[in-house]
Amino acid sequence: MGTVFSMFINGGIIVASLLGQFFQETPVSTDEYWRFVFLFPLILAGSRMLCILIFFNHETPFYYILKDDMDGCKKFVSDMYRPEYVESTIEYVKQQVEKQSKQKAGYLDMF
Repeated sequence: MGTVFSMFINGGIIVASLLGQFFQETPVSTDEYWRFVFLFPLILAGSRMLCILIFFNHETPFYYILKDDMDGCKKFVSDMYRPEYVESTIEYVKQQVEKQSKQKAGYLDMF
């Protein structure tokens, strides 16, 4: 992890250095390059958000059991856990759903 952290720090320094290479030494009012430098992090953040939304768009096992979709729950848990832990995890989530459904909590209980 330390190596990866160091690699990303050095990569950021290289990217910042490359972005700064195209600035002129004496600023000119017609220079529009600064807009790209400010938009570059927004482009990276937007692409990161799209990747997260595309690859991590799963519902939780709790949701599947609440909606009575045991096939979806079993598929999701089998994707996330080893095969020997699938049944025990589903049983645990079922117990949590039953426990949650027995509790009567309202919005005033949050305060």
